[in-house]
Amino acid sequence: MRSAPIALGLLLLLAGCAEVGKVIGASFERPRLSFVSWEPREADLEGVTLALRWQIDNPNAVGLRLSGLDYRLEVEGHQAIAGSAAGGIRIPSRGSAPLDLPVRVRYADVPPLLGSLFSKESLSWRISGEAGLETPVGPVRLPFSHEGRVPAPRPPRISLQGIAVHDISIGGLTLDVKLAIQNPNAFALPLGALSYGLRVAGAEVVAGASHPLAAVAGGKGGVAVLPVHLSFGAAGAAARRAAAGDPLDVALQGTAGFGGLKLPLDLKGRFAPGK
Repeated sequence: MRSAPIALGLLLLLAGCAEVGKVIGASFERPRLSFVSWEPREADLEGVTLALRWQIDNPNAVGLRLSGLDYRLEVEGHQAIAGSAAGGIRIPSRGSAPLDLPVRVRYADVPPLLGSLFSKESLSWRISGEAGLETPVGPVRLPFSHEGRVPAPRPPRISLQGIAVHDISIGGLTLDVKLAIQNPNAFALPLGALSYGLRVAGAEVVAGASHPLAAVAGGKGGVAVLPVHLSFGAAGAAARRAAAGDPLDVALQGTAGFGGLKLPLDLKGRFAPGK
């Protein structure tokens, strides 16, 4: 019968594979996962991306394959993110391969952090997890962890800069209220919007208004000009004092929004109108 030689051949093949597996298993060395570097990228008022890099070293005579990676990231001791990354990276025999992991941290995803975010000079972070490898002796899990600190974002500084009068007519005048915006961060402030109310010389002259705010480059400043019409009728005293060049008390309350940041404003100043 021909089946007997075939069966015998299969048994010998399986026995041979088993022996090969034993040899590989006996000589198999555990791969090493080493941290290489990290850098902050894409930092803004909403968050920061951590570009993390490891290296997988394979001391064995057979190639390996990364099957996947699970990780957990904490910021100031609070979990910010937990996730997985796809595998597919091949590590050559007696060689190495880089393992790159960019992780985006959104400050809004860490509610306990928001109340004190702007009071800190820097933020601590820690990443930990396991990388999975496919090997001739079965799955191997390589744990990893690393920690560091990243500069904390700073809120923009907004202040009343002054006022200027123009377009005086028989009915009233236009008063420009100037806001100075200083960006203390290395990254740019995005386009924003101001929602506000305004009092001049004790009279409410603006309520529930909005005004766009231009982007401000990192480390730079900008000016927002809010035009306000003062009627000699409705805001008579304030309009007449502005037209005469007398100093005026100016009070602005509202919210400046830049991306996901909402910054409450309560600004006061006394200014003599310019032209």
